[in-house]
Amino acid sequence: MNKPPRNLGRLARPQTLLSRAEQVLREAIARGWTHFKMKVGRGLEEDLRRAAIIREEIGRDRVLMMDANQVWDVPDAVAAMRALARFDPLWIEEPTSPDDVLGHARIDTTQVYAQVRPARLKQSVGFYEGKALEALTK
Repeated sequence: MNKPPRNLGRLARPQTLLSRAEQVLREAIARGWTHFKMKVGRGLEEDLRRAAIIREEIGRDRVLMMDANQVWDVPDAVAAMRALARFDPLWIEEPTSPDDVLGHARIDTTQVYAQVRPARLKQSVGFYEGKALEALTK
């Protein structure tokens, strides 16, 4: 059985990341992998740099997913998601705390979800609770 590709997030040094990421991604593609997930939230410039490397290697015909692990507050989530949308992620998982129902509702009102494939991004529990809250308060 093929081993899954290594986690690129563990490659801490930028100069190592570029060459190692290219190698690991090419190996994964050669094995038939079509979906790739990256962690974001280390800082927008770093996230953009890493997303560019990964998107370049996997191309537009493969799926890129992102996971913020709840590190952003709502304004940072909106700004980061808008900037990362250019890499066409399938979703950005947990842009803010899943318990922040109103925060997810605020993110939704900015239309940033629409830039990041809304039908798939809205898997967040907080998003659905926010929509339920919105429906109840109308």
